Amino acid sequence: MIKKLKNDKLVLGIKILIILVGIILLVKLFPITFSKFQTNAESNSVINYAFYVIEANYYKEEIMLDSIVPSNDNYIYNFSVSNFNEEKQTDTNLEYDLWISTTTNLPLDYELLLNNEDAVLSDEIVTDRDGTYFREIKTNKQTFTYNEQKTNNYSLIVHFPIEYKDSKYQDIIDSVTINIESRQIVD
Repeated sequence: MIKKLKNDKLVLGIKILIILVGIILLVKLFPITFSKFQTNAESNSVINYAFYVIEANYYKEEIMLDSIVPSNDNYIYNFSVSNFNEEKQTDTNLEYDLWISTTTNLPLDYELLLNNEDAVLSDEIVTDRDGTYFREIKTNKQTFTYNEQKTNNYSLIVHFPIEYKDSKYQDIIDSVTINIESRQIVD
């Protein structure tokens, strides 16, 4: 009986040892979610928008800058304006005005490029009827002809300087609205 008890303890100890070795091998070979490696990613947000100015109309797209943080890196938002899409092309000559309207909640710096060239005609702080402050960045008028397919590529570059890495800017968001107003050219 004593031999059987010693054998049972020995068998139990061997089983426990095998289970422990198996768990250790599983953790080493197949790391669990609490991995020993960690990565940090810094991102330049790239959001692509396409506007198809095929007829006289008003176009508007809002971009929420809710994930922007103070950084030495720029955030780049790309968009294009074309006079054609997969189905149709403008059948008259058109011109359009493009302006960016932003809230002024955060101390952000903006740059607007058209086909990799500075596109800013004016950049000023304005108020609406309610006394709310907005920043308006306007560009030169652009023209599309009916007999040529054309695309203008824009890049809105937003910089949130690292010196504003302060808790008072936490959970504050800014909004950017791309506005396009197109008209038929009447000679």
